[in-house]
Amino acid sequence: MTCAFIKSSKENPGQSYQELLHSIRKIIQSERYEQIPQLESSRLMNTSLKFIL
Repeated sequence: MTCAFIKSSKENPGQSYQELLHSIRKIIQSERYEQIPQLESSRLMNTSLKFIL
């Protein structure tokens, strides 16, 4: 999953949280893994904001 995160971040900089999650899911599915990445927060958040690391 970490490799998918890095790959997605490098290929598509400036993604929103939603776009990043969708991109990671697509990468993982294409590599035939059964994991399903999820996003969790202890507070309400706007997932359309850009993900900044």
